[in-house]
Amino acid sequence: MREVVAEFLKGINSPKLIENAEALKTFGELIKYLLTAFVHEKDDNFRVIYAILHSSQYVFYVKTNEEDSER
Repeated sequence: MREVVAEFLKGINSPKLIENAEALKTFGELIKYLLTAFVHEKDDNFRVIYAILHSSQYVFYVKTNEEDSER
């Protein structure tokens, strides 16, 4: 399954706006899970790490004034 996620992440080759804060949080939790599994299983396949680093330069979130007023 990690290989499938890694392939998906490597497919992110241009800036991608995540418009929902919860979606960004879920994306972060997924990345955290992948990194934790990588460390605990002493995995030597660095494709997952490469995919995370590659995609992280393109994914972004812009906080809007609406979100400030909701809190």
